[in-house]
This record gives sequence, C-alpha cells and structure tokens, in this order.
Amino acid sequence: MNAHIKFSARIITGASRGKELGFPTLNMQIPAGFDLAEGVHACWVWHGTSRFMGALHHGPIPVFDQTLPSLEVHLIDIKSNLRPKKLKVEVVKFIRKVEIFDSPELLINQIQKDIDKIRLCLI
Repeated sequence: MNAHIKFSARIITGASRGKELGFPTLNMQIPAGFDLAEGVHACWVWHGTSRFMGALHHGPIPVFDQTLPSLEVHLIDIKSNLRPKKLKVEVVKFIRKVEIFDSPELLINQIQKDIDKIRLCLI
C-alpha cells in the first residue's frame, strides 16, 4: 500500500500537539497531487545528508477533532530540535489506518506501538 513513495515537502508551523504528547513532529505542507493512503507509515527522512527513521502521519486527527488532512513526521530517537525548511521523505511501509481514540493517553499508547513496529521495519 503506497510503499516506496518519495516526496519533498516544505515545513510549516503546526499546533505543537505532538510535542505536548511527547512525540514532537515536523509538520509539512501537503504537496500538490499528493497520493498517499491516510494513516501511519514507516519512512526514511533526509535532512541534508543525514538520514533518520520516521513515523509519518497523513490524514485527519480525530482525537483533536481535526477533520482536515495533515502531514507530519516524528523523527524516531532524535532529541535535537531540527528546524529544516524542507524535508525529503521516502515512505517504506504502511503501518495502520487513521483511528479514533477516546483520549490523548490512548493515542500516546498507540504511537509508541507504531514506533516500535516502525523500528523493526527500518532496522
């Protein structure tokens, strides 16, 4: 499902909810003609010549009543505060569809499970 799609996207300002949940994300402008299944994906992210493991989310965020699609990536195991203007991304594997969670805590638990699964996909 949409494996090995490559794209570049400009970084935009987000709502900082990922950071508040303990999983900071870089929010990206959705490229024109973007065709990626909504959900969570394992990906590689390039910033300059550095490559990082990423958990990519594309789609609405129901737990925060956000119905418009977003595109954001959490850089796995990265503690520094990168502030690139643009990222290159290679989507490797579809992990799961967008789900509705009854609370931010349930979302946090699922994000951790997603990251564990993504690590196994990318290592």
